[in-house]
Formats: sequence, structure tokens, C-alpha cells
Amino acid sequence: MRINKLFCTLILCISFNKICNSISANTHRNAAKNKSQRKSTPKISYAQKRIETHVVVDYTSGNHKILQNNGKDKIIYPASLTKMMTVYILLEKISDGKYKMSDKFVVSHNAAQQEASKTPAKKNETVTVEDTIKAIMAWSANDMAVVVAENVAGSVANFCKLMNAKAKELNMHNTNFCNPSGLHQQKHVSTAHDMAKLAIALSEKFRKYKYLLSVDSYKYKNTTYKTRCKITKMIDGVHCAKTGFTHESWFNLATTATRYNKKNEVKKVCVVVIGRSTSDKRYKDTISYMNNVFKNEYTYVRPRQDNNIQNEIDKIISEIALNKISNISQKRKNTSSNKINPSQNIHIHSEQSIPTKDKNNSGIIYIDEVLYIIDKEDICIGNEEDEYNNVIIEM
Repeated sequence: MRINKLFCTLILCISFNKICNSISANTHRNAAKNKSQRKSTPKISYAQKRIETHVVVDYTSGNHKILQNNGKDKIIYPASLTKMMTVYILLEKISDGKYKMSDKFVVSHNAAQQEASKTPAKKNETVTVEDTIKAIMAWSANDMAVVVAENVAGSVANFCKLMNAKAKELNMHNTNFCNPSGLHQQKHVSTAHDMAKLAIALSEKFRKYKYLLSVDSYKYKNTTYKTRCKITKMIDGVHCAKTGFTHESWFNLATTATRYNKKNEVKKVCVVVIGRSTSDKRYKDTISYMNNVFKNEYTYVRPRQDNNIQNEIDKIISEIALNKISNISQKRKNTSSNKINPSQNIHIHSEQSIPTKDKNNSGIIYIDEVLYIIDKEDICIGNEEDEYNNVIIEM
């Protein structure tokens, strides 16, 4: 009996060992199979978790009236829409008199090493304040965003503190900035609604810098760079426009536009689209939302003059608005020619007052025989009989 029991125990042990070995072998085979599958299956990234949102805001009256939205307060990655805040802070410093457009910023090693999009700026080179803004708005230059941050605040970290403080001031409650460019960081977040608040604030507070906020191109080192933001050519009346893209955010676009009806009544609209699947989709959606608001009623846009001459005029407007030139005025002259030669000089005179909207910040300039009347809001062209009727730009 004892032998039989030992024999049965031995048989059971051998069987149990075989079962264990079989289970172990199967486990190893499955693990190897899973490992092989993991190698061939791409890891799901944030880019594949696309969040598509948008918001349409009518800000004509100064209040933000939301006309349409889809997930306006969803947390998203703003990408290069971030740069609107970078430009906002710089323009605020310019308005406070800390910098002039002609001042120069130094390019650091850190700035020069930024990821594309970027300019060909090298370490220790200098770039004018105006060109940093143009490069940021037209080319979405990450290196220039860092140049601004480091020159204005001493470091990117210090500049981010300014950005977040300004975001709080603008009631951007769901926004946190970790860098001045929008390159992806996990905690660098915002919402479509917050980006609309920023775009509107930038457009309204810095109306005189429209030529920078919707710039078509800029020149750097004898090379002309055309804007990456196509919306300025697709719809009329664009005041401020900024694109954004990272693999985590997909395709974003923030646009403000101003138009008039036949009664000269104005309508101001901001559209922010986030997370579009293609670049074209963000433009098509923006155009659709804009057209839905303006419809066939608001179609009039005050046309711009030649870019070269317009830039010079805009700079003068900025100086007047900053009170760097006071009591600007000029008696009227008769003129029959409205032709402008961009190579001719612009002369500012201060002789006698004229009945513009604000005598403290208004005046006239002459480009040869062409009379320009300046005030904070408009530049007009005309002669003795027709002084204000032909408006050429909204500032």
C-alpha cells in the first residue's frame, strides 16, 4: 500500500510539473507575441486625440457676444496662437515708451537653437523690434518669440510670468503659458474662448498696429518672407490673424475682422477654430463662420494704400498716438492729384489746427501734393472741397 501511495504521489508530481511548464511556456510565448505587436503598433499620441472646438464672437459694442461655439471652454493646446500674447506684451511695452520699433534685440544661443518655424538669425545677431513682430505674426518664428521674451524680461521663465499675469488680467481663466512660442508642453494649455479674448484684446488695444497684426510679408537679410497665414488674402477686413500648429494641437486659427454696411455702421467679429484636421479646413471653417455673421449686409472694407507708403503712415500714426509728436496739424492745400510715389518723402508740418475728431491727437501730412488728414482712427485723403469722404484705412 505504501509503495502504491508513493507511486501515485510521484505520478501526480510529474503531471503537475508538466502542467506548470506548459503554462510557463505559453506565458512566455504570449509575452513575446505581445512584445512583437507593441513594436509594430505605433503609440497613441496626443495628436491622435484631436479636440476640435471653435467660437464666434461679436465684439462690436465692446462686450463679447458669443454667436456660436462648440466646446469653447474645452482645454486645448494653443500652439502658435500663444504668440499673440507675446506680441501683446511687446506692443504694450512699446506703447509705454520702453521700446521703439527701431530698437534692436540681441539673439541669444537659446533663441537661435529653437525649433522651426524660425528665421535664419544667428547667435549674437541683432534684429529690430519691428522685425521681431513681423517675423512672429507672418512667419510664426519661434526663435523671434524667444528673442522678445529674453530681451523684455531677461529670461523665458520671467516672460512667462508676465504672460500669465496678463492672461489673468484679460480674464483668460483657463490658460497657462509655459513658453512664448507655443511649442508643446503638457501644461501649456488654453481654450478657444480664451484665445478669442486675447485676439480681441490685441486687435482693440493696438488698432494702430494693424499693419503688423495682419502683415502680408516681411523682409529679413534681403529675403522676403510671405505670411504663412492665408486668411488675410481669403477674406476682407482682417485686422489680426494668427495660425497655430503642433502635432498635439493640430491646426488652429484666430482671426478678427471689421466691416461696414452702406450706412457706415461697423461690425467686428472674432473667430477661433481649434484642432482642425488639415490646414485648409481651418481656413474654410473660419470663412464660413465669418460669412455667416457678415452675410450680404456688411461688405464694405476701407482699402489699404500701397504697403510701403502705408507702413510709413502707420508709423507716424503710432508716434502721434504715443504723444511723441504733439500738436500735429497743417493748413489745407488744393490738390488735384491723388497719385502716391512710395519713394517720395513724407513731411509732417505743424502750422495751424484743423477740425478733426480729436485736436490733441490729429494732424495732416503731405506726400508731395497729396493731403493726408490724420487722427487716431482714420487716415483720409482729399482736397479743399472734399476733406473726409475718401477713407483709405481704419487704424
